[in-house]
Amino acid sequence: MNSADYFNSGKAYYGQKQYSEAITEYTQAIELDSNYKEAYYNRGLCYYGLSQYEKAIANYDEAIKIDPEYRLAYYDRSISYRKLGRNREAAADFAKATGLNNIIYS
Repeated sequence: MNSADYFNSGKAYYGQKQYSEAITEYTQAIELDSNYKEAYYNRGLCYYGLSQYEKAIANYDEAIKIDPEYRLAYYDRSISYRKLGRNREAAADFAKATGLNNIIYS
């Protein structure tokens, strides 16, 4: 399998709220392609779903290192910071997310 195959498998698990299984698949995708920003981002979403906010933030950090204008990563990192009561960081990330020119797709 290639990184896209693992990513797509992770998305399927994520859609079923099987976050631990999705994390395993996203990790495989990242091992094959360390610049796969979407895999880091989606793995962050899984950790968020498991209420592991620090791990979610670490994954959003990696996605942002790869793409400093990755609006979704800033937005979701702001939510994770908020869950941890880190309001100043949450506000900064929210401002960054809303100030970029990218479009958020749902």
